[in-house]
Amino acid sequence: MVVVSVIIPTFNRGHLLKKTIDSVLIQTYQNFEIIIIDDGSTDNSEEIVCGIRDERIKYIKHGKNKGPSAARNTGIKSAKGKYIAFLDSDVIWLRDKLEKQVNILNSSTPDVGVVFGGVQYIDYKTQEYLTQWIIEEDVNEKIFNSLGCAPDTPTMLVKKEALIDVGLFDERIPAHEETELGIRLAKKYKFIPINECLIISTMNHEQISRNKDSFIIGKEFIYEKHKDVLTKDFSYDLCNIIAGDCIYKGNFRKGKLYLIKALKIKPYKIKTIISLLLCITVPRLDKYFYNVKYKFLYEK
Repeated sequence: MVVVSVIIPTFNRGHLLKKTIDSVLIQTYQNFEIIIIDDGSTDNSEEIVCGIRDERIKYIKHGKNKGPSAARNTGIKSAKGKYIAFLDSDVIWLRDKLEKQVNILNSSTPDVGVVFGGVQYIDYKTQEYLTQWIIEEDVNEKIFNSLGCAPDTPTMLVKKEALIDVGLFDERIPAHEETELGIRLAKKYKFIPINECLIISTMNHEQISRNKDSFIIGKEFIYEKHKDVLTKDFSYDLCNIIAGDCIYKGNFRKGKLYLIKALKIKPYKIKTIISLLLCITVPRLDKYFYNVKYKFLYEK
């Protein structure tokens, strides 16, 4: 019986794919299958996968690019394992990642749905260490408090029954899909952290691009779908972020709408009041201030 199904979505990353797959094949825990979902690649990804001789590898190709949520869902629906692991094609696992996580889930209570760990980031070209990300606090509380507190998908090992219970990735959301799924999981299941890095993620290569509008829509989707469980602080901050992104893009109507939503949550926030007044009376000036604020965030 297969215990772990490893889901690897990929799109035009043949140059990275073999190293990613190899990091699974050398795991100290070996009871797994690997399901690679080629999301409409036009490079040599299929050739790379077919060149790796291991009967545990299953290759599925979408006829056209459907996005990472659809690709992961295709993999989940084909999975035979009782646990699901996600792995992106620009990520490699440390050798004992699965062993540590499977041991925890095997001995866990039914209310535990996810075990996750930290991320080490390296530069793709130089292979130099950049930084790391480790959550030590209770993620079940923090995930309702901040946009950046959901565990990175490749660090997670999830009980398949928990995924089926809460629903798979929502294919309507074009960005922040991991956060949206994490919120649904955290509503019903406990997240268990391993307070060390379990994966290495490469940065500064040609990563999958999503336009800025996708991230605005993703934040809107999370707010509107989950505002009943988000904390007051998170809801306020999220509305302000959406408003700022919209004003930056010149969508003053939607910017004004989310500033009003923010003020309904916290009516006496001076900066938000000023921004709303500017958006109504001198929107171009409001946009200028957001351009200054976000110039480092959005510069290429």
